[in-house]
Amino acid sequence: MPLYLYFIISLFITISCPSLSRATNYPFNENVNLRIGIGTTQPASAALVVMQGNVGIGSLNPGQILDVAGTVSAKYFSGNGSGLTNVNGSINSLTANYIPMASSPTALTISNIYQTGGNVGINIGATSPVQTLEVNGGLQVDGSGLTNFTGGNVGIGTAKPSYTLDVNGDIGDSAGGGIGIQDQGGSVYTSYNTLDDGSGNATLVGNVGIGSYYPVAELDVNGTVRMTTFMLTTSPSSGFVLTSDANGYGTWASAGTIGAFTIVSVNTTLDNTYYLVYVDLSVHNAAIAITLPTAVGIAGRCYRIKDGAGESATYNITIGTSSSQKIDGASILVINANYQAYDVCSNGSNWSIF
Repeated sequence: MPLYLYFIISLFITISCPSLSRATNYPFNENVNLRIGIGTTQPASAALVVMQGNVGIGSLNPGQILDVAGTVSAKYFSGNGSGLTNVNGSINSLTANYIPMASSPTALTISNIYQTGGNVGINIGATSPVQTLEVNGGLQVDGSGLTNFTGGNVGIGTAKPSYTLDVNGDIGDSAGGGIGIQDQGGSVYTSYNTLDDGSGNATLVGNVGIGSYYPVAELDVNGTVRMTTFMLTTSPSSGFVLTSDANGYGTWASAGTIGAFTIVSVNTTLDNTYYLVYVDLSVHNAAIAITLPTAVGIAGRCYRIKDGAGESATYNITIGTSSSQKIDGASILVINANYQAYDVCSNGSNWSIF
């Protein structure tokens, strides 16, 4: 500051503010630094130091330490602003309920995320979301973690799913990795009409249940199976017939091996190896008994029993049952006419004559 200007300011303060002309309050000249102090004789390193009263800029009656009636222009602001009050302002270009985003390092704009209440919508426009998260567009989840839905129903192609997973459309496998529906026990089951891997085939690993939630075989059908063709590829041969064991497992067998023609001359209990039973009474010239197996579990099995020697008028052939079962309501069936024959078949619980 020029020396003459310093003296003019000092003179002005002394004349205008006589209270500052006391020895303890007058402007202090610190040699060559030429600093001005108000309320202090040692203004330290600042050009102007005010230790008493308020300073007004554009205000004759400053009410604060620094009271500016106008705009303050500065390059920097220091401090966290925690003591600022009555700060009013506005942000332009924003819309209610839209989450703002930075369009540049110094500007904000609205995003495509819309929130109302507890619901959030992404790319749904001004329509309020009706679910906790509503997305209008694709949703991609990447990573090696799991995506879990812990409650409610999930709809694909439908806004109101009625099932845990409700798909309104086709389920395909364009990548060729296969489609699996597996329960916690490792079994696979479905009630959906079609599973297609894109080539017209569907490969399921594990057990498949139709009408059964807990299948115990590769295909477990709780009901009637209807088909146009049946193929059992284990040991097939032309002219073979399908026969069953005691557990219901079927195999192919030659008609001769199931008793196409078996000669008996003593008391005999029949099993699944018999079919045509030729009774020869001439061997012992004595009556004999033929016992049928239990009819339970072998519905449809039939036997033909015949007096082959023509001696049953003299020596009767008595056909009996197991477990007190009946033959057309009777306990026994007697062949008592020479060369007489009967066909008897199981109905699953008893025997019937044909």
